Amino acid sequence: MAMTFIFKPTSRCNLRCRYCFAHRNRDEERFMSDSEVLQSIEWAKQYAVLRKCRHVIWLWHGGEPMLLGAKRLQFLTQMVKAVFEKASISVVFHLQTNLTLLNQEWINVFQSDYCNTIGVSLDFQTGARVDATGKLYDDIVLRNILILRENNIEVNAISLVTPQNIGQVREMYDFFKHNELSFKTARYFPSTSPLVGELAYATTDEAYSDFLCLLYDTWVADKNPTIRVHNLLEMATGLINGRRRLCTAEIGKCYKNYLCLEAGGEIFNCGRYDTPQQRLGTINDSPETIIAIVNHRAETPLNHECTSCPCLQLCNGGCPFERETSGRYLDCFVTKSVLSHIATHLKKAGIQIKVDPTL
Repeated sequence: MAMTFIFKPTSRCNLRCRYCFAHRNRDEERFMSDSEVLQSIEWAKQYAVLRKCRHVIWLWHGGEPMLLGAKRLQFLTQMVKAVFEKASISVVFHLQTNLTLLNQEWINVFQSDYCNTIGVSLDFQTGARVDATGKLYDDIVLRNILILRENNIEVNAISLVTPQNIGQVREMYDFFKHNELSFKTARYFPSTSPLVGELAYATTDEAYSDFLCLLYDTWVADKNPTIRVHNLLEMATGLINGRRRLCTAEIGKCYKNYLCLEAGGEIFNCGRYDTPQQRLGTINDSPETIIAIVNHRAETPLNHECTSCPCLQLCNGGCPFERETSGRYLDCFVTKSVLSHIATHLKKAGIQIKVDPTL
């Protein structure tokens, strides 16, 4: 069994992206000491042992994890390796960053510890990725991505779809292809942030669904597709294999195989839905206590309408946190629409699929 720890050693960030849902952390910016990090690592190891894990993905997240500094993060990475190695658990490290702080020291760290596991936020024409003064950072981030590529470090991007760019499907695809950068898309959901102005970045279900379907058509029509659109590839692969790799797509998986440890020691299942109502406990609670809570939450029933849905095998009713807090899976319409669109294309191309959401 493998599991993922989303680890946030700091809630600080050097950017102030206008749509960021983590604004609530900014009034109380937190930065873990080495002893606090070690306590969290030891707790995570005990949890993994009880879960009988043999492999762990350790995702440095934030805030902005590069604010720790290259030498310190490398030291902490070695600390994680040493602690889990004692339990015969292998660790693979990932890093999610805004990549604004790149220098040669960081390049050396990435080459030694991260290989192809750098995730970068890079938007197309949103005008929202700014610092506290309003300065845009898109060009700086793109420059740093190209520098990493020159050093044989592969980067995958995540790009937000907003009303500012939702009508530019072809342009977005061409931008990422021109820069030889595989990517996935996401859209803004208001969650923990109280800032009403951020709703300007929200898209409707219908508009985002149309965007993804057109993006898929653009990608598959490319006679020389040198990049991957990860979220659409994952959907197509799921249709063919009958099994998706999303955190929510298998019964209990997102509860049992993912944990998020925050900079204040709080424990959540998810790095995004980290509201007080969703808190599992803290690292001062025993791993056994948290496992009991997780197992109980994993028994949350599906919505009634999900049980007869042809997409159930590919989504398992969607995000349980959204079902619990809003009564529905927020991406339900989009998921069904895009899966059906991709399934229709695959069948026309003579590709056999194991799950057919068009029936």
